[in-house]
Amino acid sequence: MCMLNQRAQILLDHETKSLLQDAAATMNVSFGEAIRHAANYSYKTKKIHKQKSNTTKNSRLEAAKKIVKLRKSLNLHLSVEEIKEMAHYGHKY
Repeated sequence: MCMLNQRAQILLDHETKSLLQDAAATMNVSFGEAIRHAANYSYKTKKIHKQKSNTTKNSRLEAAKKIVKLRKSLNLHLSVEEIKEMAHYGHKY
């Protein structure tokens, strides 16, 4: 567990405070722990998803570059329609 050595003062509306108090009671933790949990969940989760999203974009970009390079090396000039026909060849609908 990390050492808690930073203090913050926040203002909450009644509804938010009640929500956090209920969450704290449900989790059997203090009010402050419920706030820390909510902040960590909200902001750390978003940060992780953003990092994954960037990784996914980079992987897709790299894959597209490899496909272009492969097509050039094979000297293939297929139209979109030809690619669709090849993808659906043998499928029974």
